This record gives sequence, structure tokens and C-alpha cells, in this order.
Amino acid sequence: GLGYRAPLMRNLYGVILTTLLCSNALAAEQEPYVKPSVVITKIDDGLITIDGTLDESIWRAIEPVQSRFILRFPNRGQAFSERTEVRAAYDGHDIYFGIKAFVDDPKTIQSFTARWDSTDFFQGDFLGVKLDSNYDQRSSFYFGTDPDSLQFDAKTVNNGERFIRSWHGVWQVRADRFKDETGQGWTAEFRIPFATIEYSGEGPLGFTVTRGARHSREEGDLFEIPAPFGGLNAPYFATIPKLDIDGRDNRRVVLQPNVTTLWTRDKVDFTTGNALGDDQADINVGIDAKASLGNSVLQATVNTDFSQVDLDSAQLNFNRFSLFFPEQRPFFIEGSEYFDFGVLERAQLFFSRRIGLRDGFVVPLNIGTRFYGQTGFNPGSVEYGFLNSQTGGLNRTETDIPFVPAQNFSVARVNYRLSPTSKIGVLATHQQDTNGADGRGTSVGLDSTIRSASGRVQLDQYLAANSNRVDARDEDTIGGEDFSFSNRFVWRPGRCRLRTTNNFVGEKFEPRQGFVARRNFFRNWADLTREIYFDDSTLDRIVLRIYGNLIYDDAVRDHQDTNVSAHWSVRFKSQHILFGSAGHDIEKTTEEFTLNDRADIPAGRYEGNSFQVGWDSPRNRALQTGLTYSYRDFF
Repeated sequence: GLGYRAPLMRNLYGVILTTLLCSNALAAEQEPYVKPSVVITKIDDGLITIDGTLDESIWRAIEPVQSRFILRFPNRGQAFSERTEVRAAYDGHDIYFGIKAFVDDPKTIQSFTARWDSTDFFQGDFLGVKLDSNYDQRSSFYFGTDPDSLQFDAKTVNNGERFIRSWHGVWQVRADRFKDETGQGWTAEFRIPFATIEYSGEGPLGFTVTRGARHSREEGDLFEIPAPFGGLNAPYFATIPKLDIDGRDNRRVVLQPNVTTLWTRDKVDFTTGNALGDDQADINVGIDAKASLGNSVLQATVNTDFSQVDLDSAQLNFNRFSLFFPEQRPFFIEGSEYFDFGVLERAQLFFSRRIGLRDGFVVPLNIGTRFYGQTGFNPGSVEYGFLNSQTGGLNRTETDIPFVPAQNFSVARVNYRLSPTSKIGVLATHQQDTNGADGRGTSVGLDSTIRSASGRVQLDQYLAANSNRVDARDEDTIGGEDFSFSNRFVWRPGRCRLRTTNNFVGEKFEPRQGFVARRNFFRNWADLTREIYFDDSTLDRIVLRIYGNLIYDDAVRDHQDTNVSAHWSVRFKSQHILFGSAGHDIEKTTEEFTLNDRADIPAGRYEGNSFQVGWDSPRNRALQTGLTYSYRDFF
């Protein structure tokens, strides 16, 4: 009816504007970027020992890829002040990197004592190897180390939009100092199994290396990544042509059994310590399995134990909408990029934390399977992902425990590659209550990513719909049918970046395996960023950003939220940073709501201004300081 036509008509203007912007941007597109190609040497198994010394004869026989890195800061586009030699080789099971980071004075080599995967890793000298093993030019693996052999690994999705530090792989690295006839500095020696990066040998890889030097406050890459792109932008990695390996030799099955025990003593007399009731002991046995099958991966889990998973970071909720907590569980992190759909943290058709978790309570995951991969690496190939899981549910024994029936979850995802950087796809999910409950939910969505060869123009779109039937005992799930759509346009001409988004989420759009932060709204959002770089100056760059956000409430047919702000930062070559912002916010509420179960917020219009200015000292110093002044109207 009219409720459906109204948001569609409003979105039509956004689609027309987005299409015009995209057409003009493509017309102004520069010559396509030509990826550099790097041919690496194949060696026999067992020739390299990972000790960080690079003293094997094979390393001396291999020519370095190049000796000068290109800076990202300071002085973007210029050569790194000191040499860095990168050598690469591979055998039937692993890819190796031997890197020599030269310094004029070895006393300037510095590293922080930090735990594995700590972000303090980036504050000292470091080297990072990045590999796009799927050659999808959207995702990559990151393997890093410092002069003390600290290991850091992560997985990146959508060119750094998601940086998953909770991903952990099996690999080796050792670092050492050196002084020889070529110079002095520190070395790093990497061994990365093909099975870890899920490389089958059937196509090329994307590859680059990043170096950070604390003493010179420099960070750069083996191959130039132009402004305004960051260091995780896979389309600007070099290409390693198809390697001569037999993928069947790298097919492996990994089994990870787990046993957990719980002993409970009820009704204890604390004066004597004697049990007044029965003792209870629970033992849970489970297993995780993963099999690499060429370009595909098969995973299975039984009686899953997630006790080793990192805790969520604490968040404070200052509004009436849902907070987003990222996935931390390894079973769901592996291959998660194959299941991405929607607007991250706002409207996702599939969100794996819906499986096995509910309102902070752990729901038993009895069994789960996942199968994902791709048919090839060229345009016309298909990416796919399939998932099925069965949970045990929760029985309501106390008033604060939600009713959660046993449930079965199914997901199917298929993407078709239009070009190396563009795709169209479909995702379908179905959730069915079992063991007597009669709730169910089905969601279907179509999406596309159209990206130019240089990556400077990108258009993301999706259209999704859902239909839910809710069990009468389930008080937290919304029933009914509704839909959502989004258009997102990104244009990066030179050192500017323009982003626009228009997004609609219906009142009853509640995918039972997805995440929706807010419903029943139409959102127009845009920001414009300009970076100004300086060569012969104490300044490194100035960043200016203008941001605007307008949310239209579809229920009351009125603008509900308006946010306008301006941001600036000045980064010096010494890495001191000055920053500031100013903004104006308007928020309307049509109904009273309770914030964090403590404060009752009456309906009305709330309006205020904000202002901030600050200074930060260089983060690569042992003592870091900063000063910030913030002002905001209370409302």
C-alpha cells in the first residue's frame, strides 16, 4: 500500500542522484591502475630454517623485489629514508619472506613489550606482510612482527572496513639484528602455510609489505598506495602469478577437541562448609573440525565450547537503539567475508552472533556446519557460502532469562564476479523453531558492488525483505513482513573522498539471523573529506571533513534526527596532532523511553551544539600525552 510506495518514492530521488554522481565519476575516471607483478622463486622443501638470520644460500641467490619503500606518511609518495629489501620464495606447502630493514644506527631500532596481537605492535619498528589469497581485491591476511619477534595477525574485509584481530592463523616468524657488508639493521623471516591462507594454487595472489620505523616516524609500503587509500586497500597490492603447487598436497583436516567440566555444590552451610543438598557434576565433550578442499573449506562443530573466546569490549549506550558487538568466535570468523550483506553495524541480513547467543545468555550450539569457497579467480567465477546450525535453546527458569526455543539456522550466499573488483549476489536465511515451538523467519536479499578498476569509484546497493512468524512465548522478536534497501556511493578524486548513503529500514524489518540497530526510518547521509599534503614543511598533512546526517521517521512522516558537523586535524612530521570539531544536533522523540533502565526520557524535541579541540603527542614515544577540551549542550 501507500506505506511501501512512500519510502520507494523518496528513495527514487536518491537513486537518481547516486546514478548521476556515479556516471560523472566514471566519465572522469583516470587510466585504470596496472598492478605490478612479482614472480617469486620455487625451492625444494626444507631449505629454509625460520631463525631470522637469513643465512641460507637460497636467500643470497634471490634478488630483492625492490629496495625503496614508498611512504604513506609523512611526505606521502616519497621514498622511505632507509632501504628495505624483500625476498620471497615458496615450496610445496609454504610461502616464505625474508626481509632486511636497514638502519643507519642500530641503536635506533625499537620495539614495545606487548602481548600477541596487541595494537602496541604498531608503535615501534615493525614489518607486515599482507596477502590477498582469494584475489578478490577486497580481503586479505595480515602477518606482522617487530625486532623482538612479536607476532601479530589479523584478517581484513572490504579493504580495511573490518580489521578482525580475533582471527588467528598457524604461521612462524623470527627476527634478528644483522651487520654485514651490505649494511646493518634488523631482519625478519616468515613462513606462512598455504593452508593457513586457504590458497589452493589455482590462481594468483595479491601481495605487499608494510614497514614502520619509529625513529624516523615513517610508515610506507613496498608498492605505492595512492591517496586517499589506506594501507589495507587490496586493489593496490602487487600480483604474484599462479604458483606451481599441487593444491591436493595442502588439503588438511584440523581437529580440535574440547572438554569442559562444571562441579556445583548446592545449599552450602557456610558456617561448617557442609553441603546441605546434592552435588552436581557436568561434563561436556565437543569437537571442531576444518577441512581444506581446494578452493573450498568445510567446517563442522559439535557441542561447541567458546570459553577461550576474547571478551567483548565494554560499551556505553547513550541512545535507545541497539549496540553492535562484533563476532569473536573462531568458528564464525573463518570465511565471514563470504556471508557479508548489508550496512555494517546498522542493517545486516546475516549476523552470526544470533546463533548461540541471546540477550547476553549463551545458548548451547549442538551442531554446526559451514561450507564456503569460490569456483575461480576471474570474472565469471562464483563465490559461495552455506551454513546450517542447530541450537538447544534456553528454558525459562528465572524471570530475567528469555524464552529461547531450540532453533535451526540455515544460510545460503552466492556472489557472481562481474570483474576483478565488482560483483552481484544473493543471500537467503531461514530460521525455524524446533521441539514444539512454531516460530520461523525467512529473509532474502539481492546486492551488488560496482567498483572501477582504480578503486576510486564504488557503488554498493542492496534490497532485502523478511517474513517472520513468532512463537507466542517469544517476547523479544518482531513478527510480520517488511523490507530494507540501501544505496552507497564512494568517489575518491585525487585526495578528496565523497561518500553518500540513503538507507531505508521498515518498521517490521527484523531478520531473525541479522542485526538491525534501528527500524522504521529513511536515512540520508553524506560526508566530504579533503587531505592536503605538504612536502617542504614541518606540516605533514591537514585533513578537513564535513559530515551530514538526516533521518526521516516513516511512522510520523517527519524528520526525526539531524546531525551536521565539521572536523579538522593537523598532523606534523614530528607526529604531533592538533584536532577539533564543531557540530549541531537535533533529535525528536515521539514516545517516552527509558535509557539504560535508569533514566526516563520524555517525548519532545532536543537540540544542542558541540565543540571539541585537542592535541596529542606522538604515539611512538615511551611517554604519550594529550589534552582535549570538549563542550556539549546538555539535552
